[in-house]
Amino acid sequence: MKKQYVLKGTYDFDFVAIAINSHSKAYSLCWFLNKELGLNFEKNTDHYIAEDMFFSRYSAVVSEDESYQLLSNRSKKGYLLTSHKKVNYVLIVSKIKWQKKKKKFMQKLKNISNILLVFELELNKVLQANRLITND
Repeated sequence: MKKQYVLKGTYDFDFVAIAINSHSKAYSLCWFLNKELGLNFEKNTDHYIAEDMFFSRYSAVVSEDESYQLLSNRSKKGYLLTSHKKVNYVLIVSKIKWQKKKKKFMQKLKNISNILLVFELELNKVLQANRLITND
């Protein structure tokens, strides 16, 4: 009889994930983020979960310590975060100095007219949060 083992562990994420609801297309949302936050989002290679599951990705690098990625939560084959199907986009922010800039950053996001709802995800409670890890 075969034995089945399950490896359980926790991730130590070095980023913060912000859920965004918006009716805008990703490129349009990036334009608003660039304008409001002074960033420079560029289209990056898609984020692949499986061979047939890929999600559009935009990234902005401010410095070696500060970077941002905008991932679409929906693809033709499913969701990036299945536990948050109503979320349209996930903004990944590097964690360095996050607590200092959190309040001001979130307020700027809320000021963007094309964003309907914004909230920080608790990654330790999100199923499949490991899907947000990008390896480049």
